[in-house]
Amino acid sequence: MKKIVQIFFCFLMFYALNINAAQVTTIIITPESFKKFQHLANDAYIFCDTNNKYNFHQIRTHENLFQPIKSNNLNIGFTNKTYWVKFRINYIAEQSENYYLEVARPITNEVKLYHPDKYGNYELKESGDGLEFYKRDVPHRKSVFKITLYPNVVNTYYLKLSSDGEVINLPIKLWKQEAFRDSDYRDQFFHGIYFGVLFFVFIIYFFFFIALKEKSFVYYIIYVFCIALLQFSLEGFTFHFLFPNNVWLANKTLLFGACGALIFVMLYTKTFLNLYERIPKIKYFYNFFIAIGIICIIMAIVSDYTYQLTFPLINAGSLIATLLIFTTIIILKNKKYHVCPYFFTAFTLLIIGVGIFILNNLSLIPNSFLTENALKLGSGLEVVFLSLSMANKFREIQLEKEKAQQLAFEKLQEINKITENINIELEKQVKERTEEINKQKILIEEKNKDITDSIRYSKRIQQAILPDEKKFSEFLPESFICYMPRDIVSGDFYWYKYLRSNLFDKNKGYVLKPLLVFAAADCTGHGVPGAFMSLIGINILNASAKEPDVNSPAEALDYLHENLSTILNENYDINDGMDIAMIAVDLETGYTQFAGANNPVLIYKLNSDGTYSVQEIKGDKQPIGAQHLQTHTKFTNHTFTLNKGDSLYIFTDGYQDQFGGKDGKKYKYKRFKEFLLSIQHLSMQKQKNALYEEFINWKGELEQVDDICIIGIRF
Repeated sequence: MKKIVQIFFCFLMFYALNINAAQVTTIIITPESFKKFQHLANDAYIFCDTNNKYNFHQIRTHENLFQPIKSNNLNIGFTNKTYWVKFRINYIAEQSENYYLEVARPITNEVKLYHPDKYGNYELKESGDGLEFYKRDVPHRKSVFKITLYPNVVNTYYLKLSSDGEVINLPIKLWKQEAFRDSDYRDQFFHGIYFGVLFFVFIIYFFFFIALKEKSFVYYIIYVFCIALLQFSLEGFTFHFLFPNNVWLANKTLLFGACGALIFVMLYTKTFLNLYERIPKIKYFYNFFIAIGIICIIMAIVSDYTYQLTFPLINAGSLIATLLIFTTIIILKNKKYHVCPYFFTAFTLLIIGVGIFILNNLSLIPNSFLTENALKLGSGLEVVFLSLSMANKFREIQLEKEKAQQLAFEKLQEINKITENINIELEKQVKERTEEINKQKILIEEKNKDITDSIRYSKRIQQAILPDEKKFSEFLPESFICYMPRDIVSGDFYWYKYLRSNLFDKNKGYVLKPLLVFAAADCTGHGVPGAFMSLIGINILNASAKEPDVNSPAEALDYLHENLSTILNENYDINDGMDIAMIAVDLETGYTQFAGANNPVLIYKLNSDGTYSVQEIKGDKQPIGAQHLQTHTKFTNHTFTLNKGDSLYIFTDGYQDQFGGKDGKKYKYKRFKEFLLSIQHLSMQKQKNALYEEFINWKGELEQVDDICIIGIRF
């Protein structure tokens, strides 16, 4: 009863003191009036100080400037003006108590609270992201003040709010301290889940990108990063944890995240939906919004005026860009193109979230918990469904690889058709006549022996077609051919011809020069398929030596490419070829010519002090005979002179690609060059033996992975 009389008495006192200001509402607060928090904005008053000409003392004398808010969370929209807010509180209690006052959004630049002490004198407390974090009244990501309510006293509180172009909201909540901390813990838990999901998606799809090298994956993970950065800034975490002492960077990060999200969602969508092929003309619209994102980043940096314009521009641009993506999906569906349903769902949810969020920023719909968190909810669900779509894309890529492997397997089946038919027939006979298992086993062994014998005979044919290795050393005694097939027959081959060619001499004119032309080639595949290709290559090179128009290694490679492509594609669509290095050396003068298809030549020059320096000449980055190479260019002819004691090497990639050593790693090209340098003091025959021993020691018990062919000469 005493409490009721006390409240009634305070009402009478308040009425008597404010009889001439009845239009101003006083908020009655009691310890029992709320459990956790109470909204104050609905009973507060606001004034727009357009030119920022009033100070606190002037505002107190112009009470008539204020207008009632009549909303628990007023959305003022994008603005760079100053706003004053006032509200009156009568705290009816037996003793004073501390509360938290939460005002404005975390990204509001200037938030000042003028509050009376117990003697009625006003004090200033500051917050906002225009102030270094440690200077805030309460070190919290939100604009929060700690105030003391004194019992049975009517006090007026003033807020000064200003922004640099961002949206200003006016939630004014009076919190009990324990309730505020509990609410903050729940917020942290929710944000932890949200940002944890984004971080998890970023990490997972980063590794997908590393594995697949697919552009859409890198665009997607950067987009997710920008969305996370945007939300991190909107919630005040960027200022709190990343840049507490850098106001400029903390403010700009919000726009960087928004602009980056717009740029990379456009790039991601173009790539993921394959718009370059499906709807080529629509790419200009996407490029337009990418340009808007870049321009907004520049505007945010150039000046404060352009920075203010950036906020409505990037919001409107993001909304229209999201609608463009949704429209693109509809167009693709109408054109009967397949669009991942997860992708469609993701952008449907994003459109809803972005639409509600931006319409709220533009003050076109009322403020609420849903409208404030619409972007967060929409982007979170969008990332979840986009992750499902990217997982589906990963599955499609894997299926495509499996199809490619299946095609390769079918090609191998064609080559080994006879063997496969025999095996199938044998399997049928085993199932039908179990009593003849032993006979069938004998038959299989005989057939396998026949096949092996056939391959061994093929080796004899290949060896017969290959030039005589011993005769090569007759032309150059200091030389070797190191030839090590992986299987019975080889896909690598060597070739040489001793020719006399008309070459121009500035003193003698055209004279016959003794030329030794030799090559080391690596055909597609190894074993029987590679051996077939090597036989074709040797025959074409033999023919090129008789052609009057073929007078250099480059012309010989052009001739080889044209004829090999014709042979392989005349009746069959075969996408095979070879890499090759070819040398033509004048045995009298050392004048040397080189041309290569993907393969280089290594030259070890003898210096005056007895040491050697390495020179590498790379071949052209194109193979011989590959059908898929639509833009074949003429091969380049390189020339240089070998002096007495200089060494030269051409080779295939089998030696460098061999696994071995302690860790089972590749030998690699760098180690190969260094080993050749280390054995330059040896004769060429000893170099061959050293190469063989090094290979055996490196390989150890591992299988040889590829055919090997190395040709070395010393002039």
